[in-house]
Amino acid sequence: MATTDREIAAVVFDLDGTLVDTHNDILHSVMVALEDQGITKYTPQDLHKFLGYPLAELYSEIVPDGDAKGLQRFVHIYRANYCDHCTDTSKLYPGAIETLDALKNKLLAVATAKPTWSAVQILDGLGQAHRFAHIVGSEHHPPKPDPALLLHVASLLGLDAENCAMVGDTNRDVLAAKAAGMKSIAVTWGAWNKEQLATCEPDAMVDSFEQIPAMVKHR
Repeated sequence: MATTDREIAAVVFDLDGTLVDTHNDILHSVMVALEDQGITKYTPQDLHKFLGYPLAELYSEIVPDGDAKGLQRFVHIYRANYCDHCTDTSKLYPGAIETLDALKNKLLAVATAKPTWSAVQILDGLGQAHRFAHIVGSEHHPPKPDPALLLHVASLLGLDAENCAMVGDTNRDVLAAKAAGMKSIAVTWGAWNKEQLATCEPDAMVDSFEQIPAMVKHR
């Protein structure tokens, strides 16, 4: 695709906490996987701060003395439960559909810490998978804030990273976008609040989906 240096031709979205409010379903599956190992002291509120963490990092934070076998069991139980319950309560954030409609002249993609199959399952269940040229998980790339996933998505889209914007709700999204050379747009309705996101110095910050189209007209 031919682009000018300052044109934003594609918008890459994080999934959890950005496009879709998946928090309750994620936390439920985390608690099931922890309870399988006899860990029952946490509430969903206690675990909320770990939203956006890759499963291995989440496990190491909660079970610092855990071993590889425990991690493998945790991931297995989490994914088995989440596969069956990933759309029990998950829903698009207000304004998402209207904003995706408004971005119909842009290429759209999803770049998530989830496995690709899980992201596709959720977006299919919500009737939105067809909107995205690519839905890409992290199973073949190091997790954000490493830029590898975003650079891969840009390549799939046939674009330079500088012609893409990344929209996400945590420091991982902002820092990955910066490292990749994408415009970074932070949303304030997800896992990180406005004050936390400001410390990452995103290129733009929005409080509602309706503000996104104006932020992706150009660099």
